Amino acid sequence: MKQLIIGLAVGVVAAYLYFGTQATEEVIEIETTSSSVVPATSVAAVPGQIGGQDFFGAYDVVPGWPINIADQIEGHEDWTWGAGQSVFAESPDRVFVLVRGEI
Repeated sequence: MKQLIIGLAVGVVAAYLYFGTQATEEVIEIETTSSSVVPATSVAAVPGQIGGQDFFGAYDVVPGWPINIADQIEGHEDWTWGAGQSVFAESPDRVFVLVRGEI
């Protein structure tokens, strides 16, 4: 039983090395032989259709949001918001943003 497990493990590693390196070489070859640069774009299959995680469509940007903490709290002129951790869009009118406080 032990020999079977070792044999399977060696076979998996050998297959990974064989097929994994071939795929990498093909990708590198395609990238280096391409003569034109194609910009990365995304286009909906059906123009104007809402899909994927975008249930409500485009959001309108609110000017001046989020509020600049240096202008709102006295004594915090040299402070700024910390790292942004997450964004949750509950609805088009309610978006929660979690940040790590002031730095």
